[in-house]
Amino acid sequence: MNLSQYFNSIGMGARRAGQYYSAIENYTKAISFWPNEIYFYNRAQAQLFIADNPRVSAFLSLDDFLVYLLLSYQNYKLTLDTIDVVEDSYLEFAYEHCRMANKCFNIAWNRFSVNEKTLRLLLRDLIVDDFLGYRSVKIPKEWQKAFDSMDVFFDYTKRLMTIKSEFANYFSSSRDDVKQLLDDHMAREDMLELIEQLTAIYYSS
Repeated sequence: MNLSQYFNSIGMGARRAGQYYSAIENYTKAISFWPNEIYFYNRAQAQLFIADNPRVSAFLSLDDFLVYLLLSYQNYKLTLDTIDVVEDSYLEFAYEHCRMANKCFNIAWNRFSVNEKTLRLLLRDLIVDDFLGYRSVKIPKEWQKAFDSMDVFFDYTKRLMTIKSEFANYFSSSRDDVKQLLDDHMAREDMLELIEQLTAIYYSS
């Protein structure tokens, strides 16, 4: 077991024990040795349990979900004979994770202008909805429509990829490993490419 695997394993144990700050710290150490997409995904999950400031947790989780999607897409492309062909099974996988990122986006920006208590409930609901299969909080229909709509997510990621002059400032509150990976021209191009693929299946469904 190498160091990145070791710290990821420690992070998994801490998360299972409900020690979420420790889990995040160890996932971050794992990433420092090897920026594996799974480590970003694990850290995103752990971050959702930090409800002290639900908007901040949602922002940080969203960052990690974006990097997870980007790295998984880049690795997937390496397995293809041609980058123009992307299997439906992979797009469905990415699409589902985009929905999770989209929910983080709605909470982070507090698009429904709700109070702190409701934001905490929405954060908890995001956890149970995606990892336990049920809802603990009843969400109004208009909220559910926004959570499920991919339009917001596409607008958000396209904006990230195109505001080149403000890119560093945009991620000023992000973790350093996220800034390092996303502040790269090729990374932004790959993200846009993935979004275009996902947009195609969204509007064809």
